[in-house]
Amino acid sequence: SSSQSAEISLEVQTAAAQLLDTCCRLRDQIDASERQLAPLHSCARRLRRPPQLGDFDEVEGGGRVWLNIGGGGSGGFVRLSKASAATLCERRLSELELSASRARRQLAERLESLTSTAESRQALDILLKSSNVSLSELRKYTDE
Repeated sequence: SSSQSAEISLEVQTAAAQLLDTCCRLRDQIDASERQLAPLHSCARRLRRPPQLGDFDEVEGGGRVWLNIGGGGSGGFVRLSKASAATLCERRLSELELSASRARRQLAERLESLTSTAESRQALDILLKSSNVSLSELRKYTDE
């Protein structure tokens, strides 16, 4: 493969390596967003539903709930009305969805330029052989 890579300019090899690295970072970013979406959806749903029998903590707390707004440890917890907490959850949800959507678009653009010329496709093939990433796996992340 050394004769094969000799045919590909160093410039193209470097660009392909950087693009592939960016693609992997975008994939990880999408993964991280996706992992947070499901729990946030269920949190927002739970906060929006009317109080039910057995919701002692909410009745006791006058309809207020604790919400972790980040900051690590117990320092990130604030006591809010259910409506305010639900609004915060929903705002965070739309931020995450927007971020994932933007990352998907960027990933699609990077993959497009990685496969735009025969030389860059060849450089990409060589890179993929020595990595644990596949083009089809990366393409899956570009679907909304």
